[in-house]
Amino acid sequence: MGDTDPAKVVAAMAKESGRQPTAFAGFADRDFEAGNRSLYLGKIGSIVERFR
Repeated sequence: MGDTDPAKVVAAMAKESGRQPTAFAGFADRDFEAGNRSLYLGKIGSIVERFR
């Protein structure tokens, strides 16, 4: 999705499918760089929290 706002992408997908997501997070290339591990883990954590 590049630098597109994840909420916009998810809104379009929800409209197309007629369903709302339980959880979502957006990732960019920079999230996978070694120096940004905490950013990546924070995004993964936000998804996991929705299922607790």
